[in-house]
Amino acid sequence: LEGVRADHLPAYGATGPSTPALDALAEDGVVFDHAYAHSPATLPAYTTMLSGRLPFDTAVRDDAGFEARETERMLAERLRDRGFLTGAVVSNYALRRDTGLAQGFAFFDDKWERTDETGVPVAAGTRLRRSADAAEAAAERWLDGKDTWRLFLFLQIDGGQDAAAVTPGEQRETYDAGLERSDRALGKLVRYLK
Repeated sequence: LEGVRADHLPAYGATGPSTPALDALAEDGVVFDHAYAHSPATLPAYTTMLSGRLPFDTAVRDDAGFEARETERMLAERLRDRGFLTGAVVSNYALRRDTGLAQGFAFFDDKWERTDETGVPVAAGTRLRRSADAAEAAAERWLDGKDTWRLFLFLQIDGGQDAAAVTPGEQRETYDAGLERSDRALGKLVRYLK
């Protein structure tokens, strides 16, 4: 989940939204107290995550006007070369196919629609993104019928919602509601995988 703040998660001691799926993952896994993105911008942060190289090295420094070079060796390419089926579902326009992040993915789903924070389609001029439920459903469709467990699924969901259109007093409530929707979608995927 992208855009999730630790100070809103019960796993980090917050008394905020209900996030049972994230709480269960935290209980079963490892919780990092110190994790840092190398860029606050979406595309450079994910390029770094998937390439293992810093924005200075990849030359991807912002969301607009940059793309990962074809010579950049991405995680999906490495896993594909080792026999993994590779699939990606992204929810944010900044991570669309033509940014270079699709390298190595046999399946790359970057379909989205213009939506508000509840996933309802809205007029032009808003941020392009896909709802958490739509992204999770696309991930399930890709996983259906696969006859191997040697899979790599990269699922990017916008965890917190853009609260720019609401008043400052409503921002936390709006953000937390978006986080709860994303958590429900994540929980659905975990149940599907189990």
